[in-house]
Amino acid sequence: MFRKNILLLLLFAFALTITSCDSGNKNANQVTDNTAYEITQASYIDKDIKVSYPQITGLVDANKQEKINELIKKEALEILDYYKDVEEEVSLEIKYNIKWKGTNLLSIQYTGLGNIEGAAYPNNLFYTTNIDMNNYKKIKLTDCININEAFEKKVKEGKYVPWDDELNSAIELIKENINSYSLVDEFSNADSVSKENMYNLFSYFTKDSLGISIGIPHAIGDHAEFEIKYEDIKDEIKTENEMWKDLLK
Repeated sequence: MFRKNILLLLLFAFALTITSCDSGNKNANQVTDNTAYEITQASYIDKDIKVSYPQITGLVDANKQEKINELIKKEALEILDYYKDVEEEVSLEIKYNIKWKGTNLLSIQYTGLGNIEGAAYPNNLFYTTNIDMNNYKKIKLTDCININEAFEKKVKEGKYVPWDDELNSAIELIKENINSYSLVDEFSNADSVSKENMYNLFSYFTKDSLGISIGIPHAIGDHAEFEIKYEDIKDEIKTENEMWKDLLK
């Protein structure tokens, strides 16, 4: 009888172990959004310039992986071109954050500080790169959204997401500045680190919202982010773009 009880206890413990392993595997899949790739960090370092950016690993198609990584690196380092004509010493520290990692879309956000020697203050920088994982190309806002006055209005009425808690007190000034901008035509230049992107407009994607970053005066933060639920802009979404398969479920 004693041996029989011991055997039953051992079998029960084994069953619990198997259940625990299965549960762990399911949670791991949820963390990686069921995608077939992982993210690692790479960095470009030159004197006082450091730009960190992601690279993907684990894709079965090595050629596809290489092309995507080349594109990510190129886009991440475009910030260097913005300062190429500056004669003074430049210091940069840029970090990245993955806003969405999916089968069809990878949305990357870059933030950091840029400083020119002798300048009155450093600038708070913000830019993004959204990657079409199927066609190895960059997705711009105009590729996935129909730009019109209704969309501009929804952006301006979107949820303000401060990148620093101290900026909560500046919300009225931020809104006042944003509301004075005419953005419909400017959205065509969004998602480009260039002087043509006059209002420093950048987009990013989360599980349930489109994020739009808009440049504002340095005194109130340099940039402000607003997020709009996908359901609130359903009439402006270009659903034929494959990237939406990740998000509109």
